[in-house]
Amino acid sequence: MKRFKYSVNTNTFRNKMTNAEIAALCKKTGADGIEWGLKTLETARADALEMKKLTEDAGMEILGFLNAGKMWQQDEMRRWSEAVAGCGGRTLRV
Repeated sequence: MKRFKYSVNTNTFRNKMTNAEIAALCKKTGADGIEWGLKTLETARADALEMKKLTEDAGMEILGFLNAGKMWQQDEMRRWSEAVAGCGGRTLRV
């Protein structure tokens, strides 16, 4: 029988917890992965790298990243995508 994998979307935690606290909570609850919400474009690359390390150190995988980008602004979306790709991210949900 195939085992389901469970992932946590971090949007509900972003304003109340640090990235390290979020990763620890997800691990404690038995999640297999995390879908990380990115706060700002200016810090996206550094945040994504930190999130990747925290997730992997906890033995989980990154399901993807999400942001509040504007699909009609191609340059902005390219910058969001480059930030995520720079840490090996596979998906960006807008």
